[in-house]
Parts: sequence; C-alpha cells; structure tokens
Amino acid sequence: WNRPRDWEVLKRFNVDLDRLQFLGFAEIGRVADESDLSELHSDMQWSGGLGIRAFANHLIVRAEIAASDEDAILVMSINQPF
Repeated sequence: WNRPRDWEVLKRFNVDLDRLQFLGFAEIGRVADESDLSELHSDMQWSGGLGIRAFANHLIVRAEIAASDEDAILVMSINQPF
C-alpha cells in the first residue's frame, strides 16, 4: 500500500509515510533428533501471527505479533530490512 498521505494524523505529526504493508504468517513443523518421516509428521507444533511494516521518514518500522498453543510474543524493530 503506497503513499496514504491523506490521513490527518500523519499530517498532524509530520510523518512522511512512503510505504505501508500488512501481513499474516503461519508455520507448522517439528524438530526431531533423527530424519524419520513418520516422527517428523507427528505431534507437529504451529504458530501464526500478524504484522505491520512501514517506511516512514526514511526509517523502516516493524511490529509483529505471533502466537502458538504455548506462548505469544510481540516483536518490534526499527531500521531493519523488509
């Protein structure tokens, strides 16, 4: 999503938002000591989440939240690549 310059909140805080991205992600898998396909495909773990990424005022800002049946975590970073 490029150039949402019409947002009043951006104008008020003098934010030059050049690019905005929303994303969803999911993964499923398992770690095992040996390469046994039947073991690798049993009792698999999952995680999934949502994220937002923006390129504003020449900085890359990212925030992502992920959850599984064990935990949930929020990760934020500034000036890391997309």
